[in-house]
Amino acid sequence: QKKGIDPDEATTPSWWNKFISQDYHVDDEVDGVISGIVPYGLFVRFGPNFEFKGLLHISKISYDYLPSDYLPTLFQVNQALTVRIIRIDEAKKHVDFALIEMI
Repeated sequence: QKKGIDPDEATTPSWWNKFISQDYHVDDEVDGVISGIVPYGLFVRFGPNFEFKGLLHISKISYDYLPSDYLPTLFQVNQALTVRIIRIDEAKKHVDFALIEMI
């Protein structure tokens, strides 16, 4: 399994084509909910019915070093948060975020 790839969506995500047809751009702020906590960050669902998914990398959560084992103490699955889209990778079919207010 590749690092950074959600195991349930290792190929083309089922939502990708619908996401591309929407009007999302880099620097857009979106409301989402955390759908998973992994050592390298948080998976965040967003969009209509929270059907799209992106990665909030641990380096985009805090200005300071944040140990990966600290993530579950700061965040919970289903927690709401607002993130900024910082990259839409059409080749790899994934979306990367930064936390709006880094800690």
